Amino acid sequence: MIKKDLNTKQVSDLFGVNDSTVRRWAMAGKIKCLPSAGGHRKFSYDNIIAFANKQGIKLNELYKSTKTSQTNNSNQILKYALAQDHSSIEKFLIEIYLKGVPLSDIMDNYVEQALVKLQKKLDLKKISVAEEHIGRKIISKSLNNFKLSINQKKITNDK
Repeated sequence: MIKKDLNTKQVSDLFGVNDSTVRRWAMAGKIKCLPSAGGHRKFSYDNIIAFANKQGIKLNELYKSTKTSQTNNSNQILKYALAQDHSSIEKFLIEIYLKGVPLSDIMDNYVEQALVKLQKKLDLKKISVAEEHIGRKIISKSLNNFKLSINQKKITNDK
């Protein structure tokens, strides 16, 4: 699985605030973070979700305010699959989940669309059967790791 931490800039982008606001939240203990080896702040996905819930920030509001083209996103998943880059797919899925995209939308509008495009490339003979098979396996591995990440969050939040 991939590293599951965001830096200050990534968290500020997620919440639509300035970097210094996130630093103040961390110094005030409002959002938990860990220092990196270089002294920078690292924010786990679990801590980001806990902060959002505690502050009453609905992640689906973040999704609506930062929604990007689903076509471009499914193309990105396809590109990563053909490059055999499962960790980038997993990271992408986690990031859109954190932005409040419902799991059903992730599957229907992102993953399924990427799989349809993968099949279309095979049908048009733009890729080989082996490339299509490997691409599906890469997406499957990414989904499994994504599921494990989501389940870990649920276990942590239930305690």
